[in-house]
Amino acid sequence: MHSITGSLSAMKKRWKHAGLAALSSESLQAVIDKEIPAVVISDFATLAECDQLAAAILSMKAKEYEFGKPGSYLGIPLAHYRNRPKEAYFAQVEAAERERATIVSAAFDPVERFMHRIRNQTDFNISIAEEPGSGRYFAGIIRLIPGGSDVHVDYAPTFAKGLMAVGDISAQLTWNLYVSSPSRGGQTVVYDQPFEFTGIDRSYKAYDSALLVDCDSFTFQPQVGSVVIFNTGNPHVVLPSPEGAARQRIATGSFIGVMDRRNLILWS
Repeated sequence: MHSITGSLSAMKKRWKHAGLAALSSESLQAVIDKEIPAVVISDFATLAECDQLAAAILSMKAKEYEFGKPGSYLGIPLAHYRNRPKEAYFAQVEAAERERATIVSAAFDPVERFMHRIRNQTDFNISIAEEPGSGRYFAGIIRLIPGGSDVHVDYAPTFAKGLMAVGDISAQLTWNLYVSSPSRGGQTVVYDQPFEFTGIDRSYKAYDSALLVDCDSFTFQPQVGSVVIFNTGNPHVVLPSPEGAARQRIATGSFIGVMDRRNLILWS
């Protein structure tokens, strides 16, 4: 196991191992199966590359999230369209891709690099998700959430089952590259409490934290230049960053959908 800054609480355990595992076919499958908290790619980007990317991001005008705790983003989050026709989402993808292309041209393309690492370090196939008749999804959202997030789960079938290609996944992960991070605060906490899909519910709801009282959890401090992958079917939360921190918490990445045991799709 390879660890960046992280800690595991000593409560009821479902995970077989604690900590962050280095990327491999076996560790990625273990995250899919909810056997370990997360996988890390610690050498994903250099500090210089991240500084270039951060400068390009901060030169753009971010949009405010429509639900949950205050925060902003660049790109297009599919979750904002959970109660809208899918055509409304796909009508915005081209513009979101142009915006992302402007940003990554200043440094490097994290999405392309991530897919390259998966193809070269695992035996999984990976591609951007596509919707029949509508085209490719957007992948590569950028999040600026200094105030943290609600405790929540992310699982596309809750609003897209039978309606969109991403609604047919069997498991959902996320990967995040930490482009900038405060020296303290901004940690991510992942809980060992697997979400059980019981049917479509298109409303946004924070996860009931009372259900996590006797639950094992894993906390990691983002490290600039590293990527962390975890299963978003586990409740998770981003903790607030200190006010006036010298560096903002900036992350970019996407969701990873498991179509079968060795085919992965990306969207944001």
